[in-house]
Amino acid sequence: MISRGLTRRGSRRLPRRCPGASKDVGENAGSCPSREDRSARRSYRGPASSADITPSVAEHLRILDEVGSPALGLLLDTGNYPAGWPSVVTAAPRAIHVHAKFWKVGPGGEEPSMDYPALLAQLRRAGYGGWITFEYEAAEPEASGLPRAFAYLRGLMASNGGTR
Repeated sequence: MISRGLTRRGSRRLPRRCPGASKDVGENAGSCPSREDRSARRSYRGPASSADITPSVAEHLRILDEVGSPALGLLLDTGNYPAGWPSVVTAAPRAIHVHAKFWKVGPGGEEPSMDYPALLAQLRRAGYGGWITFEYEAAEPEASGLPRAFAYLRGLMASNGGTR
C-alpha cells in the first residue's frame, strides 16, 4: 500500500561521500551511509541531467549495488531515465522514494508518457510504503495544468488504497 501521500519537492544534500566506491559513485552519489549506519535511509538519483550520470537503469542499479549499503536506496524520479517507462518499471521495486514528474498534462490531468496507474500498482506489489513527491515541469502554465495533474495523481492514489 502506498501509505504516505503526496509531498512538495524538497531535499537536502548531505556532505559525506562514498568511501571505497568507484570514482563515479564517490563523486556523484552525494552521500552514502556506512554499512553499519541503519538510523537513516538515503536515496540516490543523480542530477537533473541524469543521462550524464545514469545513462540506464542498469547503471543506476549497479551504483546502488556497488555501494552495498542497506541504508542507501533508489530515488525513483519518473522523468530521469532516457529509456522512459521500461526503466521506471525496472527501478520501481528498489524505490525508497518516488518523484512523480509531469512534463505534459492531458485533459484529465494524466501525463501521456507515464502510466501512473500501472506504476502505483507496481509500487504496491513491491511493498512500497513511502512518499510520492509531485513534480510539475510542464510547459502549460501552472495555474491551469498543475491543479489538473495534482488532482489526477491524488485521485489515483485514493482509489488505489491511497493515502493516510
